[in-house]
Amino acid sequence: MAEIPPGEIVIIGGGIAGLSAAWNLLKSGYSVRIIEKSTCGQGSSRIAAGMLAPIHELEFTELDILQAGLESIRLYAEWEKELGDIGLDRTGTLEIASGQEDIPYLKRQFEFQQQQGLEVHWLDQAALKEKEPMLSGTVPCGIYAPGDIQVENRLVLEALKQKILLLGGVIQEHTQFESWDEAEQLVWVQNAHQERQVIPASALIFALGACPKPLPSHPEIIPVKGEMIALEKKDSFPLKHIIRIRNRRLGNAYVVPKRFTILAGSTSEHMGYIQGNTFGGLLDILRKCYQVLPGLYELNIQEIYSGLRPASDDHLPQIMKIGPGPVYCLNGLYRHGILLGPWAGKKLSDMVEGK
Repeated sequence: MAEIPPGEIVIIGGGIAGLSAAWNLLKSGYSVRIIEKSTCGQGSSRIAAGMLAPIHELEFTELDILQAGLESIRLYAEWEKELGDIGLDRTGTLEIASGQEDIPYLKRQFEFQQQQGLEVHWLDQAALKEKEPMLSGTVPCGIYAPGDIQVENRLVLEALKQKILLLGGVIQEHTQFESWDEAEQLVWVQNAHQERQVIPASALIFALGACPKPLPSHPEIIPVKGEMIALEKKDSFPLKHIIRIRNRRLGNAYVVPKRFTILAGSTSEHMGYIQGNTFGGLLDILRKCYQVLPGLYELNIQEIYSGLRPASDDHLPQIMKIGPGPVYCLNGLYRHGILLGPWAGKKLSDMVEGK
């Protein structure tokens, strides 16, 4: 059994939530160890579009999420200084109506955004086409939010991992959490070679994402599957902005230009822990995105993939102490995982520190 320094904070899960919590705790002077069952940053956090779009993500009942998202964007600016290149792109985001029948909804959304004091601009068909020439001439109108931006989420994950190691954090990959001894404050884990290890822990944080409950006191998580298509980026299709598509008949979708690819997605399916791409899921993405961006037709498909978003029953983040001992939960970021990563990690760190 390896000798482990006593008093570490042990984090179970190496996605955006676990890495952010580790980074914040390390900066506060704590010793931190991440336990990850596969490879850090290779789960649903990697299979994301990297949108930082609290304004266009805003739903009529989610004002708290809006404020958290705006704060997280401010924290991303700090992360850029601390972590280096994370692909922070401040071009802004367009939310568009697919057709005439979608205009009333978009207008209502625009008025609601204005009521919250957000910087948004209504663009008619001509202004929209001037700002984003790749859009179909049939798209009637849209909303431009310059404050809704994006990051390269895979760069963020890798940068966090490297900085955590540089600050003395320990990352154990391909290691499975087994149990927690509350009385002795010991964490039992098992590596890929079936070797067991006991780790003294001053605190235990579960940042598992879409995963069954590890302890009876851990809140329930609902896995919500999302599918995505990665397309080859070509000079013949110079898409500049994130396009968020509002289609009341077919459902919503998005197209996100990245540095080396273009991502298209839309699906949200409750299928338990079943993953994988389906004919119907891909068809949904293709027909909604092609309708407003016909130039996608010529782009080669590089990859198709799916992931599980971790949702709580009320779709709010779970940042809480669970049980009488020093055990915490950071989960339930749902469709806001990359957006809320910095904010959620800081909130959890503050809670552990007693703030």
